[in-house]
Amino acid sequence: MRWITDEGIFKDALSTVDYCRRVEHHQAASSLRRMIFDSLGLCTRPFLGLLRGLMNLSGDDSCLYLVVEPDPEEYFWANFEKYPLIEIGKDDVASDYFSSLNEDPGGSPADAIGINWAQFFIFPTSKKWFVIGRRDNETDVGGHLYVPADWINQVIEAYPHARI
Repeated sequence: MRWITDEGIFKDALSTVDYCRRVEHHQAASSLRRMIFDSLGLCTRPFLGLLRGLMNLSGDDSCLYLVVEPDPEEYFWANFEKYPLIEIGKDDVASDYFSSLNEDPGGSPADAIGINWAQFFIFPTSKKWFVIGRRDNETDVGGHLYVPADWINQVIEAYPHARI
């Protein structure tokens, strides 16, 4: 688990977020299928298990977690001189995962990236899958998980909170 401080990696991550948004809004061709889940499960062991399983299925060694609301540059960079962007490795232990999500970004524990988010994205460099999490107080479907159709049963088995 590591904080990403390189501006180039951050800009590449924003480009991937743009791609994910276009897929979600049917503006980019994709064969990925959408599943839904409660995005508030982010800070749980089962969700980390889901991420590990997805990385294993896609053959990725890591994925990136990026908070996009509040704004990563206008809010996080302006206030803490760091991007709300971490790398999650497929072999990372739960304690490191939770510590990174709950780490004080600099003088404001309430702004930890696992706490202060209205929207986040998680994706590997392969772009074979991705997660969009939104705070949704009205329903429990603020999370969207995009995976290849042939992974759906494995995802449900690994993370029964996800559904079609």
